[in-house]
Amino acid sequence: MKKNTKIFFGVLIIVLVAVAGSSYVLLTPLAEIDSFEDCINAGFPAMESYPRQCNTADGKHFVEDITIDIPAEELCEVDEDCACGVHIDTRDCFLGNKDYVDISEQCPDYCTGIAGNRVLKCMYNRCASTVEN
Repeated sequence: MKKNTKIFFGVLIIVLVAVAGSSYVLLTPLAEIDSFEDCINAGFPAMESYPRQCNTADGKHFVEDITIDIPAEELCEVDEDCACGVHIDTRDCFLGNKDYVDISEQCPDYCTGIAGNRVLKCMYNRCASTVEN
């Protein structure tokens, strides 16, 4: 076989594979896509975000359902749900949901950091200590 013929068939195979792959996405009826999982399974890419997201060609937008079991003592919805002090049961230094914290006893280095620049934030529904901006 001549070199040009081999190149032609090589390019043809690549084009056919690309068309077949994109046909999979096009053959999935968009009306049947109604969840993040359906969107991904239909071949649409996931956005690298947290949580991941997926958009269909017709403009539907889906967000991955992230279910994480967070203990009640660490759970929060807003920053004000968080407190630092000692745990009401163990009496150990603790930061978490204010209902589980005795703020009358403080742990300064633990709660505010040695430099005094740490603050409590509700991050992804969990109380956390972070550096103040």
